[in-house]
Amino acid sequence: MNYYKIFYWLTVSDNVKLIFAIVAIVGLVFTIILTIGVFMSGTNDVPNEYSEWQPITKRIYRASAILTFVFGLAWTLTPSKIDCLLIIAGGATGNFLTSDSSAKAIPSDITNFLHLNIQQQIAGLNSDAKKALGMQTQKEKLIDKVKDLSKEELIQFLSKDTTLVK
Repeated sequence: MNYYKIFYWLTVSDNVKLIFAIVAIVGLVFTIILTIGVFMSGTNDVPNEYSEWQPITKRIYRASAILTFVFGLAWTLTPSKIDCLLIIAGGATGNFLTSDSSAKAIPSDITNFLHLNIQQQIAGLNSDAKKALGMQTQKEKLIDKVKDLSKEELIQFLSKDTTLVK
C-alpha cells in the first residue's frame, strides 16, 4: 500500500469538501432568489415583453435546484481530513483485531492497563485541574462529608478517620 497516495487524497478530500460547500451554498442562495423570481413572475399580469423570460427563468431554476441538491449531497458525503484519518485508523484496528489470532487476549489486558493508568493520572492531578475537568476534589468531598455533622459527631469522625493525616 502506498501511503503517499493515501495522505495526498486525505488533503485533497478536505479541499474538495470545501469546494462542494461553497458551490452548494452559492447554489442555494441562487435557487432562493430564482424561487422568489419564479413565484413573482407567475402571475398573468406580466407584460408581453417579460413573458418570454419565464421559460428561461424556470429552466435555470430547475437546473440550479438540481445542482444545489447534488453539490449539497456531495458536501455531506465527502469526509473531512479528520474523518478520513478516523476511517483509516478504525479500519486498520478492526482488520487487526479480526485477523490476528493473538488479538483476542489483548482487549482485557489493555482495558486493565488503561484503567490503572487513568486512575494514576487522575490521582496525580492538582486541585485546579480537577476543578477544570469538573471533578470533585478531596477537600470538597471532605467538606460535603462533614458539613452537616454535629460537634460530637465531628470529634468522633476526626478521631476515627485516618485519611486526613498526610
